[in-house]
Amino acid sequence: MEITFQASDLWGILPVLILMVFASVAALMEVFAKPDTSRSFIAGFSVVGCLLALATSYWQWKGIDGAFQVPLFGKMLVMDAFSTFFNMIFIIGAMLASLLGARYLREHNADFGEYYALVLFSAAGMGLMVQSRDLIVLFINLEIMSMAIYVLSGFVRKNRRGAEAALKYFLMGSVASAVLLYGVALLYGGTGSTDLVAMREAFNADKALGDSIIVKLGMVFLVGGMAFKVALAPFHLWTPDVYDGAPSPVTAFMAAGVKAAGFAVLIRLFTVTFGYDALEFGAEGKGWVGLFYALAVATMFAGNLAAIPQVNVKRMLAYSSVAHAGYLVVGIIVGAFGDLSNQETAGTVIGGNGAVLYYLLTYAFSTFLVLGAISLFGKDGEEFVHLSDFAGMGFKRPFVGLALTLGLLSLAGIPPMGGFFAKFYLFREAMSLQKPELMWLTLIAIVNSMIALYYYLRVIVFLYMKEPTREVPVFESKGAVAVLCIALAAVLVLGLFPDTYVEMARRSLESLALR
Repeated sequence: MEITFQASDLWGILPVLILMVFASVAALMEVFAKPDTSRSFIAGFSVVGCLLALATSYWQWKGIDGAFQVPLFGKMLVMDAFSTFFNMIFIIGAMLASLLGARYLREHNADFGEYYALVLFSAAGMGLMVQSRDLIVLFINLEIMSMAIYVLSGFVRKNRRGAEAALKYFLMGSVASAVLLYGVALLYGGTGSTDLVAMREAFNADKALGDSIIVKLGMVFLVGGMAFKVALAPFHLWTPDVYDGAPSPVTAFMAAGVKAAGFAVLIRLFTVTFGYDALEFGAEGKGWVGLFYALAVATMFAGNLAAIPQVNVKRMLAYSSVAHAGYLVVGIIVGAFGDLSNQETAGTVIGGNGAVLYYLLTYAFSTFLVLGAISLFGKDGEEFVHLSDFAGMGFKRPFVGLALTLGLLSLAGIPPMGGFFAKFYLFREAMSLQKPELMWLTLIAIVNSMIALYYYLRVIVFLYMKEPTREVPVFESKGAVAVLCIALAAVLVLGLFPDTYVEMARRSLESLALR
């Protein structure tokens, strides 16, 4: 592991540097702010930082035609189209979480500037995480992201559920991080390197190395650690408690950002390092498609069946996010089969993973649309998220009800919302390969999507077809309205005009094939 530095390397991580500078200044602004002063000005400052970082990321994207890959800091990090695509998702998520947080924190007596600093630091960790080309650097950036999220989960101090959620998340996340780090150590022992490309070269040089017990165990622990972060069954049990206990803006940021970062790492690992040949069904049961196949099926059913009886909408959305993780694993499997079935494109990324990137983009906006609306229900540390609390709100708060309805329809995969085309592309790629294994997997995913319709539509029924049973406080927030407008516009644009964003996803994945 040799880290070198050139001033030009800073260009490759400029969006992350901007987030870190603004996060540090936001923390200092809290120190010097008067105790009785609203922290909305810190929220505005954070949004400005996110816009500047987003513009820089877009500049990087447009500055180089086609797929690109630029090694940084002695190949410890990399700036490529893949990481730039995800950086834009993280930055947008941080901006929306900052806008949601301004009024929400005041209503819940938790108006502290540290919130915005933690959101920006977490987004910076996500960005560096997907830019990592070394497992040690990856682990460090994973912890930067995770530590900020742990604190944000319990940010509303009056909420006991939040404190419990933060503690559970911290303890279980620490175990998952230890498991992942043990996997890194085993892989280093087997290959003599933690560099993703160097490890792949070691596998290519010694074909027996991939079958060694130390490498297999390393891959198991590495996948297990990442499975916790993206909430794959049976590593998903933390999800309902944390999603329910965390403030709704944090839940939205967590669902959109942490899941995207985790899947970005999985895709990079299984394309750059292990290669899709490590995923293939072998004559003797070798390979990892079987493992991911089982994870996908278990995750889809675990999420959707557990969501059905939920009367707490945030817990229902938590199990829904688990199910969506299962759909995304289908995309990784499709990418493996597609790559293996076409020898002319060996080493490149095609079809399935392009659908995964597009899915993550639409899922991020759909999640902010739903949880942005839910964040307006409650005050003084208490959120009103029981199904009965939404009764009649579609007429009492028409715009909030509309946003919540369209967000749920997008998550359910109803046209013309972006969520429909995300699932359509995913399932189409799976069916187009005409393999029996993928046919069955797609059928299972479609059945699970039909199951999910029940609990999504049930919320809409309460919004418009049930009489309220008690008075539910719903506060006004210009920041939340802005978030709902942005997310609603994005979900509709992604659904009506998907080609541009599908092409961006394809270009992102092409950069992983560069060496």
